[in-house]
Amino acid sequence: MDLARDNETLTSIQPTMSAAEAAGALKKGKDLLAVQEQAHQCLIGYTKMDILNLEKALKFGKYNYRPLNVTEGNKIFHSMMHEGIQHFDVNNCIPIIVKAKYIDKDTITKRAHAGEQLPPLEFTDKGKGVSSIIAAGGRHRVYALGLMSQSLEKEIRAAEIASAKAEHRAKKAKMLYSLEDVYEVVLALREQKSNMGMWMVAIYDEGE
Repeated sequence: MDLARDNETLTSIQPTMSAAEAAGALKKGKDLLAVQEQAHQCLIGYTKMDILNLEKALKFGKYNYRPLNVTEGNKIFHSMMHEGIQHFDVNNCIPIIVKAKYIDKDTITKRAHAGEQLPPLEFTDKGKGVSSIIAAGGRHRVYALGLMSQSLEKEIRAAEIASAKAEHRAKKAKMLYSLEDVYEVVLALREQKSNMGMWMVAIYDEGE
């Protein structure tokens, strides 16, 4: 953030802004910069975790007060359906707030663009007893990913039911029927579903 440039913008783009309003806007910019700097200092690193199959619950709302907006969540869901899921894009990573002593440092990297090479998150013995962890964002992504998982499960179930019916008809007609192709399809879908929840997260130290 270039505060000098922002200050110039305040006076050039909004010439009718009063001196008090300009000072307030500039202070807001400085405060935001201070928060960003503090957050940067608390950043431990990046890792990946399965946000759909967590042993620990994700708690939203402490640092991000936005409630779940189903309409927004559905938009993200449809975007995932048509454009794919960007699991390991740093712009989509979910910020997690947790005490540093709870995290195995060997499962954290400073590389923000490690992609699929991100190490999977593991907790220390002290961290294994924690029942929940704080998520400072990502509520709508988690919601949309849950819808994706449900949609894929319906697709798998439909394939299994169709296969069973076809097999039944084939046996009734005393015809040979191979399930090999169906098994491969269902297996691929189940593998896709099992890996769907693996997501990039940024770990921030909550402090003592």
